[in-house]
Amino acid sequence: MEGVIIKYKDDKGYGFIKDENERERFFHISDVQEQYKFKEMFHEYFYLNEYYDDGKTKIVDFTPHDATKGPAALKIFLSIKTINDKYCSDAFECFVKDIDYNVWGVSSIVQGIRQCQRIPFGATAGGFGTYRTGYPEMHRDLKLKFRKIGGIGWGEIEIRNLALNLNGRSKITTSFVENLNNKLKNQKIKIFGNNGYWKLEDENILIV
Repeated sequence: MEGVIIKYKDDKGYGFIKDENERERFFHISDVQEQYKFKEMFHEYFYLNEYYDDGKTKIVDFTPHDATKGPAALKIFLSIKTINDKYCSDAFECFVKDIDYNVWGVSSIVQGIRQCQRIPFGATAGGFGTYRTGYPEMHRDLKLKFRKIGGIGWGEIEIRNLALNLNGRSKITTSFVENLNNKLKNQKIKIFGNNGYWKLEDENILIV
């Protein structure tokens, strides 16, 4: 089985591997076949998360084991393969985990207003020498989350603008997200890498 290292405590000699099914598995340094190389090149095998993944994290191969305390990894070998190569144009199969819609806002806060100084036009005075300018800026993200089939790999694709254009819509609604989820969740699709971004092989799957 394949996985990536997501946690490791050098002083304790143990950590956790995230396997291709996204389960966390305990491992001990004694089960790593090339311990010296592992310690020297640990940064190349450490996976932070999908948001900071640059497609260069190397994969480990291991034997899965269901221990009494939970899933574990034994006989760990260091691989030269990488996870999530977004520059590889070869399409691969995956299944849709979820269609996730988020709305969030950001306000601009500026500090350092001196006493008796006028605040900018349209700003609202705050406490402790601050003021707030403008209104919260709203951000809306619609993401397709996937997991690779037949190997390790996962990620997400921002599909908001594409989904709106393909369906002739101007905004995302709750029912639209539900329809996308009902159509695509757990379905097999194909994805490929393109200059550091994931792309759908068939964009028309977003039409509902």
